[in-house]
Amino acid sequence: MKTAKKILIYCLLLTLVFSITACSQGEKKSANNNSLKVHSGEWEFMVNDFKISDTLNDISTSVGYGGSSSSNEISVEAETGKKFLLINMVIEKKEGTETIDWSNITLVDSSNNKYSRIHDSFLEDFGFKRMKGTTLSFGKNEGWIAFEVNDDSQDFKLQYESIEGIANLDLKN
Repeated sequence: MKTAKKILIYCLLLTLVFSITACSQGEKKSANNNSLKVHSGEWEFMVNDFKISDTLNDISTSVGYGGSSSSNEISVEAETGKKFLLINMVIEKKEGTETIDWSNITLVDSSNNKYSRIHDSFLEDFGFKRMKGTTLSFGKNEGWIAFEVNDDSQDFKLQYESIEGIANLDLKN
């Protein structure tokens, strides 16, 4: 019985070791450990991290009871001439009745190109906790959101347009 437990624990540890979630070897950028924060009316926005990559890959290896192993690889590529910009953020309601509609949040690059959040349910396939895509009306909302931006774009800022005006969060490397 002890041998079976040891094998099971060994297999579980191997599964953990071989489960890898990462961006591809393409261009990768990430924010510093300092988070960015801005208040806009009734909401507080905080960016914890961001990543830029043209491809997302995930390789998961599972080791079975008998020692057999299997690998599963998934990959998502940005459209030609584009790259993904993933943002890990917190949006927290501070007071009032204002709701956040995702159409009021845009990403703007240094050439004033504007980008909307893409359908990003694929993020969960790569181990990212996805922020819900519905209207936000209360509480603390955390997770990753995705944009698809031009390959040559740089110097991004996240904009939120509320009834009080526009709040900007600069994304710096």
